[in-house]
Amino acid sequence: MKLKTKIVSVSLPTDINEGISEIATSQNRSKSQVVTEAVKKYEFDIRWAPIREFGDQISAKLGLKSDDDVEQIFGRKAPHSR
Repeated sequence: MKLKTKIVSVSLPTDINEGISEIATSQNRSKSQVVTEAVKKYEFDIRWAPIREFGDQISAKLGLKSDDDVEQIFGRKAPHSR
């Protein structure tokens, strides 16, 4: 299944454009693929920012500073700590 695409023109600082080109070349990918992935990551980060902020507030209230603190409360390792 081929995704629908639209050609978009953007202006980028020279150093960013060069960086995109270097990444694309080193990963044997197109600049479009690199930029698309970067925009998707940015969108993900923006959407999850309020949830991360809420988690940080709860962690601060509970005095949690590490995964070990979470493990003590819940009696198990956090998924990324295995």
